[in-house]
Amino acid sequence: MVRFIKVAFVNWRPSDEYFSELSKELSEKGIKTDAIPLISEFHLSNLDPRALIEYDVVYFVNLFYPNDELYYLLRLSRTLETKPIVYGVHAPVVMPRFRGYRPRNYLYSMLSLLRLIVERTFINNQICSIHVLNSFDLQVFRALRFRRVAYIPWGIPNTILENCQPSPDEKQSDRFTIVFVGARYGKGADIAYSVISSLLPRFPDIHAKIFLGHGTLPALVQHLQNLADKFPNRVDIFHLLSRRDFLKELLQAHLLLFPSKYETFGLVVLEALACGTPVVAFDIPGAPRDLLKPAVSRGELCGHIAKNFDLKSLTRGVLKYYLLWKKDSSYVVPSISSRRLAERYPLTNMAMDLAKLFNEAALSCRSGCSC
Repeated sequence: MVRFIKVAFVNWRPSDEYFSELSKELSEKGIKTDAIPLISEFHLSNLDPRALIEYDVVYFVNLFYPNDELYYLLRLSRTLETKPIVYGVHAPVVMPRFRGYRPRNYLYSMLSLLRLIVERTFINNQICSIHVLNSFDLQVFRALRFRRVAYIPWGIPNTILENCQPSPDEKQSDRFTIVFVGARYGKGADIAYSVISSLLPRFPDIHAKIFLGHGTLPALVQHLQNLADKFPNRVDIFHLLSRRDFLKELLQAHLLLFPSKYETFGLVVLEALACGTPVVAFDIPGAPRDLLKPAVSRGELCGHIAKNFDLKSLTRGVLKYYLLWKKDSSYVVPSISSRRLAERYPLTNMAMDLAKLFNEAALSCRSGCSC
């Protein structure tokens, strides 16, 4: 009988569709996973580390709470002295300082780096591996002299690749459709507003679809709603859609405007590409820099990487694909190029690399060696 390695994902939401897909992939590779959630009424301090004793490996997901996570991770390491921990970096290690400077970003970055230094000093031996989702975080952790840092980016689930086959019929339209997601500061909602509002008066066949998403800021929502009121037939506002319905919208769109100021990865970039929709983004860590930028540099028509936080550069990227659509409304070449890029990053690859990581962590524990 094959023995499964049991892995507890701490800080993860069990309803996450990507976790469900990843769990299936890992199960096929001998890894059984359970998610220990972090929701509004569930605080890390209420989780007894002894509940994790039955697991072979603890995968600890960092989010946006540096001080709380440091406290709990230290507590976890004391309670489970021989339990291997894989540290999953799912939130930015640092947030950049740029025009529109925010003290909150500076404080977050300072606390986050301080947390990493404390972790390296006190529990580096118990952290068997660091799992990072982008190459920038890989450099940060190596600079801080953490051992065994693994760069394993996200992948696109097979269900999306199978169900979201782009076709000329999907893209054929008398309007060029731009999609933007996230009425939040970090997602660049203020930048998206500026770019879209500058294009609509000049190009009457441009249409924008704005998906507000979770954790919205009321002021930004109001700005975007004002834009929809000003252009009632050309700007659509969506609140919460199922993933299936959202992917249908991406299939029909011609461009994803992704002006995020910081990301750990940016899964919606992969989703758009899988739907045959090019992406215009800034040169930030995650999918834009690690996946999109190399392909764009090779001349593939799957998107545009703009100079960081330069609205003119971002707008030029949008217009590049608008003009391609004007020449050929079937949009075949950009659609095929985008899809091919997504197909290079299946979720199966991520699961395979994570399974190897978990096996190595469990083996180190059984052999009695320190991580």
